[in-house]
Amino acid sequence: MAFIADETVCAEQRAAESLKICDKIAQTLQLCGNVLCFMPLGDEVDIRPVFDVIRSRGGCVILPYCVDDENMILKRYDEGAALVQDAKRVLAPLDGEEVPPNTIDEALIPAVALTASGKRLGRGGGFYDRLIPNLRQTTTKAGICFHHRIAEELPTEQHDALVDMVISCD
Repeated sequence: MAFIADETVCAEQRAAESLKICDKIAQTLQLCGNVLCFMPLGDEVDIRPVFDVIRSRGGCVILPYCVDDENMILKRYDEGAALVQDAKRVLAPLDGEEVPPNTIDEALIPAVALTASGKRLGRGGGFYDRLIPNLRQTTTKAGICFHHRIAEELPTEQHDALVDMVISCD
């Protein structure tokens, strides 16, 4: 696993690269219909600028909400709606309408690391590994991470779900 540790990448670099990745997301995906997004943790790509693009294209921003240590539901996130910390201490919609996974058109999936072939290293909770198989086969599943986190190979187990494409900076 040869990717660069985040300690070598400053906050300004992460912010600049996040904006480039958001531009690439907007150029690569349709971003209409139900688009599963994520609220970034401090070391993840900040995709929040994409929310406005989705809405401008007539789409709905859908965010995960961790109910407990094993269960995640999806909720619609309308502009200006209240956010609260979910069971994993990630910001999520307080009152958003629950959205079934099989209605997601495109999914932006956060990753600690990715390979070009779609192998994904998450945070160890298995939330996305359980979610991805419940998405439609036609749902575009895009792994999102910083360029310095692209690895040649990652350890995977049988339950690990792959993404269809990787979006990062070149």
